[in-house]
Amino acid sequence: MRTQPASALSAPPSTLAVVLARIDAQRLVGVLAAILLGIAIGHTVQTWLSYDEVWTHPELIGAGAHVWSDPQSEHLGDRLARVAEINDDNRVRPLSKAAEVLDGIARPYVARMLVPHPALTPFTVLALVLPPTLLFLSLRRMGLGLLPSAALLLVFLSCTGFMSTIVAFDRPAKKLTFIFFSLAFYFAVRHERTRGVGSFLACIAALLCGFFSDEEDLVFFVVFGAIFATSLLVRAPNWKRVTFLALPLVFVVVAQWGLSALYRLAGTLPNFDPLGESEKYRLLAAVVRPDFYNLGLHGLAQGMLSTVGVRVHDRFTEVAVLGILFGASAILVYRLWREPGGRATAYRLLSVTLALTAVGLYVTLLDQYPTPGSFGTNGRGYMGEFTYYYHSSMALFVVLWLACAWQALLAIARSARVKHAVVGVGVALCAAVFVANVSLFEDVNRLLQIIHTYPYSSPQMYDVLLAELPTIRNSAPDQPITVNFRSNEQELSQQFDDALTRVFGRDMDTSNNGFYLTMQYFRDHPMMGRENLQFTLHMYFPYNSFRVLMNGA
Repeated sequence: MRTQPASALSAPPSTLAVVLARIDAQRLVGVLAAILLGIAIGHTVQTWLSYDEVWTHPELIGAGAHVWSDPQSEHLGDRLARVAEINDDNRVRPLSKAAEVLDGIARPYVARMLVPHPALTPFTVLALVLPPTLLFLSLRRMGLGLLPSAALLLVFLSCTGFMSTIVAFDRPAKKLTFIFFSLAFYFAVRHERTRGVGSFLACIAALLCGFFSDEEDLVFFVVFGAIFATSLLVRAPNWKRVTFLALPLVFVVVAQWGLSALYRLAGTLPNFDPLGESEKYRLLAAVVRPDFYNLGLHGLAQGMLSTVGVRVHDRFTEVAVLGILFGASAILVYRLWREPGGRATAYRLLSVTLALTAVGLYVTLLDQYPTPGSFGTNGRGYMGEFTYYYHSSMALFVVLWLACAWQALLAIARSARVKHAVVGVGVALCAAVFVANVSLFEDVNRLLQIIHTYPYSSPQMYDVLLAELPTIRNSAPDQPITVNFRSNEQELSQQFDDALTRVFGRDMDTSNNGFYLTMQYFRDHPMMGRENLQFTLHMYFPYNSFRVLMNGA
């Protein structure tokens, strides 16, 4: 007699109830994850497109206009050649310069077909799409559940470190850091499971590209060597081991001799000598100074607090977050090491903890360039305090640490009820962090927007551009277009003071507040003058001619 295959409908009533309950639970998890992802993506896209949030760094306006310095006689090849016209002295960031030029070439076409928008560029779109997508896929490949992965993406997409790279029109170096790190990490996780040649080579290529994008990426060699030690070094074939270990040598050879030859050939920087700069070697002396490690732990704590939306950075909150980082990691690693099959999870948590610490110390070290020894006095610290552009890569490692800690808690949970509680509490905390991150970024971004565009309001500047858009599109190249920008010093000063109070409180010490001191300087020496207003129009509409008025004059 032929037997029918078992199915949910043919199972006993008690079994059927369990199956249906499991299906309903899985569907609920999928729905909740979709809601979290929808909220995260919706908020990020809305912020990215909002003229109230985006702004342009004045130092980049001239560079953007320079790409189109002679639109009537130059061709595409002439504009692409601007890549060799670097202005970063002896900094090895050719891919950042290339991205800057390519974005500059695309900007007028975007303005013509769509609208003039500082964040609507090819590499900003890539930075908006690739890092969160690859981070989510990496967390899933690491074995983290759907709901925790979606909740952590909610944290990542709302944190200041990530949002600052897609809202502010600044150097694309940090965008490339996020892009190449997420690519390298995804392929490293994939290679860890498959040991495939393709995933290994893709990881190596992404790491190498990161090295030539920003100095902040150089620490990723050590980070990947620690996190993926087994797959890249310990149990890897000799050719993979040698290839990975050769990355620093390849970087040095290409940077010192390859790029130098390229720039001499182009005639743009004949004295390019990245390894001959004494300030870079003097940085190494800082690692033996106790005050460097004190400042590094201070920066590490600030980066962690900023990524989870905590705006109060004092001794109590910094000690608390460092205690959680090292204390929780030590307890979880100890517990997991004694669990059957828990050592891999324990090592991943330990290595990510050390990687986060190393990155915090390393970005603090980079803050001292080009004036080694001047801890906290180079003018960039006030932005790095909240991981705004500077120190932004710390956000990646904070989220990875949260993922590993979450995974460790689930691994040591004994019952299904406890596991559900760990997931539920974690999702609730991520939702609270999302709300805090949104509020923190809005205030910090407003402060920096006003500092860099004062005495003009960035939203009002683009209101003027949008109002003139029909005239610009219908005017002949030789027909001058008068554009009048109005300053708004009093309103901007009030907005700045209000945001400063929300971030630091009414009892802040203004004598030691980088935001306050920087604003005081730029009130008297604003960066956004007539020349930059002219450059702003030219970088969007290079084939038109303009007459810029400031307050009607």
